[in-house]
Amino acid sequence: MTIDIGSTTIHRFPHGFINKRAEPILVTTLTEKRHPKLIEMYLAYRPRNSFSGLPPIRDEACIRWVRDMIANGANLVAMSFEEGIVGHGALFPASEDTCEMLLVISPGHQKVGIGGELARCLIQLGQEMDFGQIRLCVEAGNHVARHVYEKCGFAYLTRGLTAELDMSLDLARCRGAPGEAVRKVMNPRGIAQHPRDAPQGRPQDLPERRPGRAAHGQGPEEAGGHPLRDGPDG
Repeated sequence: MTIDIGSTTIHRFPHGFINKRAEPILVTTLTEKRHPKLIEMYLAYRPRNSFSGLPPIRDEACIRWVRDMIANGANLVAMSFEEGIVGHGALFPASEDTCEMLLVISPGHQKVGIGGELARCLIQLGQEMDFGQIRLCVEAGNHVARHVYEKCGFAYLTRGLTAELDMSLDLARCRGAPGEAVRKVMNPRGIAQHPRDAPQGRPQDLPERRPGRAAHGQGPEEAGGHPLRDGPDG
């Protein structure tokens, strides 16, 4: 499969967000100009050989490994305005319909929301590249990474007493969601009405709020991960 990342949404409109440390982060495509910075991120990764033998311990092997990923994958990076590249995600074609996902967050930037945002950008990228399925492998003991992947919709292909677990995401199922009626994918009782559109009297289909309690959402836990054979480190 030919990888044409230049026509994707994330390439034309990079995704910006504020992490849990109130720092601005930008997820965008990996351009040639950013290749040296990505290599620097992996050379600085400690400890080396921390997930399934990766990143490689020897500098020469590590650089060669990163260049192979650049050449063979559709790559995204998470960039800090102060520290440069702090996260890397990639999709590697396994067949015409399936790709494998890599997700790595620099150790000093884990558990602040970057992994979840980067994972969602990779899922959108996979959809736009017409893949039907994304697969990954995560260490069984990496509960933070597993939590992130579960929240993103990944399901387990393997379970039990094993060191690594295979997970997959059915993009065909996700792709159909926008065509469903809102009432099928959202709880209508949680949809507020504008006063001018509300019926006279107290709306009967809206939940009663308790004084002093505001609704709030919970973002994903954090992640850092590894190429093809792991997910985010806790």
